[in-house]
Formats: sequence, structure tokens, C-alpha cells
Amino acid sequence: MPKRNAKMKSRESTSVIKPEYKRTHVPDGLATALRAAVQGAGRKIDLSKLASVAAENGLSLEAWSRLNAGLQRMGLGNVLRARVRRGETVTIGGRPFKKLSETATATQEGAEHGDA
Repeated sequence: MPKRNAKMKSRESTSVIKPEYKRTHVPDGLATALRAAVQGAGRKIDLSKLASVAAENGLSLEAWSRLNAGLQRMGLGNVLRARVRRGETVTIGGRPFKKLSETATATQEGAEHGDA
């Protein structure tokens, strides 16, 4: 087999996520609302907004403080999603979530508040 040159190797994708998944994955309403609520300038996660969403639900980011912003958002999202699955109501940006599939309204309300 011929060796690949460095130029060709650098063009290959290094993502562990399969391209098929990227094309078909649709985030649930809770994920969409959380993303809109914590997005800061340049589409980066605003940690103060993330802390407000956590506080809104009686949580603290302290457990994830050693992690980067993306992992903190993921950890908080997982806890909130688990609460909804147990039948509890969580609040994101003042909007209550009782089901994970509440998509359109969450996205529209987030955009109306300038969070999207």
C-alpha cells in the first residue's frame, strides 16, 4: 500500500461522530432551549448565563467548575434532562419544561428574548 502524504492525512476528518449521525440528529426541545439560553457573544457559552439556568433549577455549577464550558453545559443538561424524565418540571429562561419534546415553543421564545 502506498504511504499517504501529510497533506492528504491532514484533510481527513478527525471527528469520532459519524457523518450520518450529524445529518440526522435533531436535539430535543430542552437541549435547544438550553443552548439558546446560555449562548453568549460569538456563539460561545456564557458561564454567567449557565449559572443562572442552574440557579433557576436549584443547582450549582460547583460540581463541574474544573471542566470547560462545554462540559459544564453538558453536565447541567444531563441533570435537567434526567429531572424531566422523572416527571419533574425544570425551568430554562423562565419557561417550564415538563416534556423533552417541547421544541417549537422553546426555540421561538428563546429567539424572542434575544437568546438565539
